[in-house]
Amino acid sequence: MQPIITEMRKQETVNVILAILMGAGTAIVAYYFVSTVQFLASFRPSIENLNTLEFRGLDFSLKIAVTILLSAGFISLLLFFFKLPRFHGPADAIIGANDKELGIDIKSGLLSAVASIAAIGGGAPVGQYGPLVHFGATLSAIIKKFARLKDTSGEVLLGCGVAAAISAAFSAPLAGILFAHEVVLRHFALRTFAPVTIASATAFAVMQNFFPMDPILPQIDTSISNFSEVLSLAIIGLIGGVIAVIFMRLFSFFGAQAAKVPGPVYTRPFYPAVTLIIIASFVPQIMGLGTETVIATIEGKIGISVLIGILLLKTVMTAFSISFSFFGGVFSPALLIGITFGGAVGAFGMANFGFSAETAALCTLAGMGAVISSTIGAPISTILIVLELTQDYQATTGVMISVVFANLISNELFGRSLFDKQLFARGFDMQLSRQDLKLSKITIGTLATKEYCPLSPHENAQGMIEKLKEGGFAEGYIISEDNKLVSKVEALDLIDGQTSGDKDYFRLLETDSILACADKLSEFVGESAPILNSEGVLVGVINEADVFKAYKDASEKSHQEEV
Repeated sequence: MQPIITEMRKQETVNVILAILMGAGTAIVAYYFVSTVQFLASFRPSIENLNTLEFRGLDFSLKIAVTILLSAGFISLLLFFFKLPRFHGPADAIIGANDKELGIDIKSGLLSAVASIAAIGGGAPVGQYGPLVHFGATLSAIIKKFARLKDTSGEVLLGCGVAAAISAAFSAPLAGILFAHEVVLRHFALRTFAPVTIASATAFAVMQNFFPMDPILPQIDTSISNFSEVLSLAIIGLIGGVIAVIFMRLFSFFGAQAAKVPGPVYTRPFYPAVTLIIIASFVPQIMGLGTETVIATIEGKIGISVLIGILLLKTVMTAFSISFSFFGGVFSPALLIGITFGGAVGAFGMANFGFSAETAALCTLAGMGAVISSTIGAPISTILIVLELTQDYQATTGVMISVVFANLISNELFGRSLFDKQLFARGFDMQLSRQDLKLSKITIGTLATKEYCPLSPHENAQGMIEKLKEGGFAEGYIISEDNKLVSKVEALDLIDGQTSGDKDYFRLLETDSILACADKLSEFVGESAPILNSEGVLVGVINEADVFKAYKDASEKSHQEEV
């Protein structure tokens, strides 16, 4: 017992040390990531008037065309030389944490970070926080590989990297801790909580002391003065949830269009790049992170019609760009989409319903929270981010109302998040428990055995009975000359002289998952169930005990990971 305790304490000590290193390392990377994006963005022409939608002149168009095409060209070269089918983001971090066999692809992770820096710096309407989250996960994979850590320590480290990335990017250590557990790890095991907390706190401390950055949101006054304003926050949540659903569905639409586009993958970034040049010549507010637009909207300096125009174009162009490998994250775009929506509602309320400036500002934050939380599937983390960014309890309470209603509608119309839907399209159902997720990836063919009695259709009843007796079976499988299963026959039928057997027998396909088969076998009665390939050839058989053993093994392994 004592050696086991000593080993556990040693592992915990190692995890704490690694958590500190991950927190500090991720904070440093986050600082230089953001600094590089800002440096590249400095080459783009500044937007003189944010409160207008008009042609900015040929000189402006030519300058943004240069930066956009250079970034698209650079990303195209990455896709060409490194033969990447796609870039990786938060969805890959989620499945890397929940499926140990897949893990995090280090090469794709590093190249995705580089591609996102180029895209954002060049003016693509994408975000930086998703790539930062995935890079935190990639950094954990690098350390795991070179330190030769176990899978359990690797998962802890991945959670540390994700939490540190959020903490460093938003100066929100509490949100970083919760985001790592709520969105990526999908559990709150005690063995991960302490290291993740340490990593998040370390990243925050490093950023505050060595790399202080300007806050994402300006300091504003907010208030909720009457019930009608509470009702407006609920309505903002419902409409914000619908906007988020439209935003997320556009990824499926443009993803399908990207697959139909002729030519190699590395040509795809130029489609959104050229489109962006045309649109940004009139609406440059949609380019890049849109930080200036966010601040101006919160301060009430942009009109309703301009806000709606930015909202619509940012929604479409972000989905278009990311789907066509003009790569980046969705958090910043969702933030801008939500803020422009909330800002338009607040301005409309001031003009028609007597909203105060404080209430209008709260509507802006509420719209932001509604769209972000629905898109990334992190309602609690979003609420905490708002609290840590604004230090305003009343604002957080208002945003919480909108977040709740937004997630009610988005979950009903779309699902938990954009990331979960992306994973579902790749064959991973994140609605399942870890245990069921493991079983959904194991095919029943891997458990097939040869413990059955093969029979020839030309044998008589007595000959079949003798074979069953010799093997100790109560049923046999009649197999044709081309090895296809004809029917299944029981000993009692053979005693009655019936050799044709049951041709409408219960069967499983070798490509079926254990999870699916466990449900099918709940109504099965018999000695064993045949497993066939797509051509009807008998691969082997399985009994209920084997399936339930696999279920039990997966359950125990999942329990060990989550304790």
